[in-house]
Amino acid sequence: MNHRPTSRFSDDRRCIATPWSMAMLNGAGSGNLSREFHDFKKSAAPMRILFYRDGAWTDFSPAATVALRARFVAGKTSFKLPIAGSCYLFDFRSMSQIDTETNVANSIAWVDAHGRCVFPTSAIENQSLPPPIPLRESPAESADCDSEGSTATSLGGARWNGAEACSEGDKYFTPVASWFLKGYRRYAPTVVITAIHRCTISASRSKAFQLQEQMTKAARGDANIKASWYGASAEEVAAVVSHGFGKPANARPGSPVGGFGLHLSALPFSHSSAVEANSGDGERHMLLCRVILGRPEKVETASEQHHPSSDEFDSGVDDTANPKHYVVWSTHMNTHIIPDFIVSYKIPHRPRPAANSAPRLMFPHLLAEMRRILPSWMMRIAEDFYKQLQERKISKEVFIRNIRGLVGDKLLVSIVKIIRSH
Repeated sequence: MNHRPTSRFSDDRRCIATPWSMAMLNGAGSGNLSREFHDFKKSAAPMRILFYRDGAWTDFSPAATVALRARFVAGKTSFKLPIAGSCYLFDFRSMSQIDTETNVANSIAWVDAHGRCVFPTSAIENQSLPPPIPLRESPAESADCDSEGSTATSLGGARWNGAEACSEGDKYFTPVASWFLKGYRRYAPTVVITAIHRCTISASRSKAFQLQEQMTKAARGDANIKASWYGASAEEVAAVVSHGFGKPANARPGSPVGGFGLHLSALPFSHSSAVEANSGDGERHMLLCRVILGRPEKVETASEQHHPSSDEFDSGVDDTANPKHYVVWSTHMNTHIIPDFIVSYKIPHRPRPAANSAPRLMFPHLLAEMRRILPSWMMRIAEDFYKQLQERKISKEVFIRNIRGLVGDKLLVSIVKIIRSH
């Protein structure tokens, strides 16, 4: 069997060590299975889920992570799930991902909402298993790869009247998730999507928007429709989806566009519309909307404007040439804007970076800077990778791949820049 070296955390109370053996996969070792089920039950919902490939740990896609998390929260230990055109059998107890067509297994791991790292004691990669695979699953779970909508992303069903949960296979899920994460991860690299819902707006509201689009196009030559983000509390999201917008407000301090109305951000700047979480679990929400900007006018940061300055304008922006922030006036709220999707998300805590005086980039200096930035559970993983490097159990290339998989390329680049700036 081709075992590759990986992290061990059996002496760490914050981490769960999981022995792996072919006997477990083949139904033997009931004591191990019992213990691993206990470890699975102890773990909080995973915020990151990773798979072992090419000697390194890599994050699942946002869509797959949401689908896997939903089943974890539902208490499912083994199930089938389609990902990227293939069907996989997942088992959280043995921490395995098995291709149902090729019967090839890879290890999986996760980091839960409390920062606890749940990694196998010994990871496997592309390990061929003898049929049959004796992991039990219910009839409903066994049909997952054959039925549409099986990878529902809502943790416990749709919570919004007038909105439907998008699944991983939904044609809207991937682009909406990508638009949101591309902008938000520049502000918070650890942000994770917990659910995406598609708004089912009433026919009368949709008709009003379409009529306004036609009138604006006739008057201005172009309706100038833009996709934009609007951050809101769970209560406001529910009200907007059911009844429409009803809470214009002054621009938040530091906003590049002033005025009294609905303040939204352009598609690449999702983080600019973020609001603080008002739920106990730290979940936040963002509406992806279509906005009829028509002919916009520049609105200064300190402006107290409540409506267009003249009949020549329809909306406000921070920059008429390259707008990043919009303001829709209260008189236009429910004719010029319509919500299409709700993105729910969380931001796991991570300490802020601090400076280091490392003169040049060497692995010890890299680890020293990482200790200032990363939480302790992540550093324990990184230091274990470094120990394997020192013991020549892995190469420098594998060490770098493992660190990239652990912290992500963007954060790693930031750490390197901090070191090189000194």
